[in-house]
Amino acid sequence: MLTPATSPRCPYAWPVLRPGYPIETERLTLRPFAPGDLDDLYAYQSRPDVARYLMWDARDRRQAAESLDRKIRQRVLSGEGQSLVLAVVYRDAGHVIGEVMLEWLSRRHQQGEIAFVFHPGYHGGAWRPRLPRSFSRWDSATSACTASSAGVTRGTARPPG
Repeated sequence: MLTPATSPRCPYAWPVLRPGYPIETERLTLRPFAPGDLDDLYAYQSRPDVARYLMWDARDRRQAAESLDRKIRQRVLSGEGQSLVLAVVYRDAGHVIGEVMLEWLSRRHQQGEIAFVFHPGYHGGAWRPRLPRSFSRWDSATSACTASSAGVTRGTARPPG
């Protein structure tokens, strides 16, 4: 069993992931979702080819708005079972092209899961290899998760592009 400990690197009783926003790479901006992101979110959540590998079916605009409301609140990762979800803005396009999620699965096993969903119109972009590096910056800021796993709940996933 882990016990709480504080240090200059992590002043909280348990590690808390509260990134400084925005997080930027050469081409991408990762930031919390905002109310104005509904059109972009709906553009990929409404697509059956996107929902095929997810835990939900293609969404109508009302369902996408409800999803957006939840995502707006998922800005900090402070406990087991929580998720942090960020909008991914491709700066060349000037709008949200997808999302990334980090979920804290187990404190005991120091395990989390990274997931992502993107509009198919942006699969295969030169930005893709930079996304994992953005997450690795988070791991260096906290010891909350040291291992990650990825899973698909429906169908057989293939890397996009």
